[in-house]
Amino acid sequence: MPAVTAANPAPVAGQTTGLFGVRAGQRFQNVGVFAHARAGFLHFGNEGGATLLTRSTVPAFDVGMTLERYAGPAIFRLDIGEMIVPYGNATLFQSPLAPQIPPPGPLGTRANPSVEFGIAFRF
Repeated sequence: MPAVTAANPAPVAGQTTGLFGVRAGQRFQNVGVFAHARAGFLHFGNEGGATLLTRSTVPAFDVGMTLERYAGPAIFRLDIGEMIVPYGNATLFQSPLAPQIPPPGPLGTRANPSVEFGIAFRF
């Protein structure tokens, strides 16, 4: 991997998430309450052959709940969950220009909370 300098900045790598699983719950008159559990992968792309991790694809698990409010043709959705990613022994390639966060070494298992809001329309 080439050295990262001001003249040669770090590559931009994309991330692809693939999750597959179940969502179960109950719809009431104007509200829906659901739980979800999904398993899949995270894939970190590369730019020009460079990557940010020593391992480009890792497993991922997402668990959480969804609250929905039905207002005519509109659906307001609040999704609260946690993405659990077991990176194992994968490490980050360190940049001399960036701070050492996280510290060098295996990443282990990371859990990342998420809160998402969405609006859908039925027709």
